[in-house]
Amino acid sequence: MPRLIRASDGSTDGTVAIAKTFEPEGVRVVAYGENRGRAAMHNETVPVAAGEIVVFTDADTAFDAAFVAEIVRPFADPVVGAAIGRLCYRGQDRVVGRAEEFYWSEELRIKDLEDRLGILNNGTGACMALRKGLFRPLRGVDDVDTGTVMDLLFSGFRVAYVPSAVAYDTPPQTAAGEFRMRVRGTSKTVASVFGRVPFAAWLRRPVLTWSIASHRGLRYGTPFLMILALGTNVLLAFDRAAYSIVLAGHLLFYALAFLGWIASLSQTTLPVASLAYSFNVAAAGMMVGVVRAVVGRAPSSYRPAE
Repeated sequence: MPRLIRASDGSTDGTVAIAKTFEPEGVRVVAYGENRGRAAMHNETVPVAAGEIVVFTDADTAFDAAFVAEIVRPFADPVVGAAIGRLCYRGQDRVVGRAEEFYWSEELRIKDLEDRLGILNNGTGACMALRKGLFRPLRGVDDVDTGTVMDLLFSGFRVAYVPSAVAYDTPPQTAAGEFRMRVRGTSKTVASVFGRVPFAAWLRRPVLTWSIASHRGLRYGTPFLMILALGTNVLLAFDRAAYSIVLAGHLLFYALAFLGWIASLSQTTLPVASLAYSFNVAAAGMMVGVVRAVVGRAPSSYRPAE
């Protein structure tokens, strides 16, 4: 069985030819002509991988030299079913990239806190390790960082966060790329979280259910809550003058986002306005993603955000 598998999901950029030059060193190249998505790749390659622990990553991810040694340490505990590394973003030379870095730094802080409480409920597919024997086939809309994590948690296993296992990636640098990434990621996550676990299982694990609802549910509900807050603020302002001050602040935020959009058209940056614009782009992407998941249009295949 191969110890390093490079799966090409219909790539046409010469990746397969380059990867095959490493076959004499033990790399197995699995090339598919059709773009079917990561779930299909994982379903076909995980069963033929060697060893008890499988490490997942993406084509554009780089590792620290000690990554593999660090990511496998938690598996000394038989209760640990998966381990998640610390993904760091680099190359944030535009405001969208810097905004994504800020968001991700908060996400890592939440991962650390959830890990300490034993309720970490989401993975990072670019730097994640799994006990091979616990892998279950994924549906097209599933990813290992959500679908497989749900399988593990509701089967009594724990997901560990390993901040010393460091990997690197580059976030989207344009608003269009950020929007597409949010739509794809949100739709797949919502479809996977709420479509893979039986309803009765949620009732049997109330603490875990609460952590998933507060981490995932409230995050993806943010754009809808923003709309509700603005509409409520408008109605209250008609009734009591004091709420007009709050409404003014509300409208100022969206005005700044509009200025950020205008600045983006000329490829310039207005520090506060551009961040407000980036936040609203991400929120819009999440809202579209939730809607797509609800109507059954979460994508299976992968398309680069940029």
